[in-house]
Amino acid sequence: MTEAKNPGQENSITFTLSHILMVKIIVQIPAYNEEEKIVGVIKNIPRNIDGNPVEVLVIDDYSSDNTVKVAQEAWADYVISHDYNKWVWWAFKTWVIKFFELWADILVNIDADWQFNPMDIPHIVEPIINLKTAICLASRFGKYKPTNMPKAKYRMNKMISWAVSVLLNNKVEDLTCGFRAYTRDALLRLNLIETFTYTQEVIIDAIGKKIKLLWLPVHVEYFSERKSRVTKNLTRYIFRSIRIVLRTAKDTKPAVFFWLPGLVWAVIWLMLLLTFLVLYLSSYRTSPYKTFYSVWTFLFGLWVVIMLFASMADMMRSQRRVTEGNMYMLRKIYYDKK
Repeated sequence: MTEAKNPGQENSITFTLSHILMVKIIVQIPAYNEEEKIVGVIKNIPRNIDGNPVEVLVIDDYSSDNTVKVAQEAWADYVISHDYNKWVWWAFKTWVIKFFELWADILVNIDADWQFNPMDIPHIVEPIINLKTAICLASRFGKYKPTNMPKAKYRMNKMISWAVSVLLNNKVEDLTCGFRAYTRDALLRLNLIETFTYTQEVIIDAIGKKIKLLWLPVHVEYFSERKSRVTKNLTRYIFRSIRIVLRTAKDTKPAVFFWLPGLVWAVIWLMLLLTFLVLYLSSYRTSPYKTFYSVWTFLFGLWVVIMLFASMADMMRSQRRVTEGNMYMLRKIYYDKK
């Protein structure tokens, strides 16, 4: 897909591309023991969106039931099975590689348990076809409130999304929703390090690379009998998610990650220094105020260390940008050649 160059000609270019050029869309479904509901999801996926063909790819994560069989019988175009249970991050890696090999233009990910309505797929894809965004993400916390979503999970997701929005100075409506669509170029640019889940890291990495994101409100229904494949242990999931957010933010926004805490420490030790100076100048004696001096010295040393880490992280980010630019070109050349 090509992108509009002149904003003033956006309407005419969008019309031309969406009505003349045909794009290939892959709808990917990660599945683990989903034989009961995956058939309905596959059969309700539109096979043509605005004249563009749609193919279905199922990534089976070593299911012990008949997920593979029923997916094939439901006429999924491609079914790939892992040789052992690799979790959702590895499934993401598998379907992205297959997407490149199929030479498709847009990748859509949707869950296999009917949590999201497959009939919403055209709404997720439309902004990408019309060149409004590079990644379109479903938002469970926008216009519609999720049905039957556990309160603890609702509050946790809202809180983490808010924290990341503040940390990255970018509005993040829903950090963990897996229903989303990507352009081929956006996927070529993404680089993921974590091996637990991909949902948070993709958004933070995309913001760091200034890839355009768009959130689209969708209605989501949670089923009482449904057991999450990722959040089996809520406490463990929270701590892992926090680690992923902090680690990715450190790599993509080191200035915010280090310099903001450094600024807080600097304000504290400056206040202590001024307090010490005022007390000292009032009596010209240091002995009653040595505590202020000792705490100030400690905080000053800590501030210096934080600033050193900030400078090192900023230099590493510059090197990372060069490396990721080279990786993007190598991937593009490799998959274009294939």
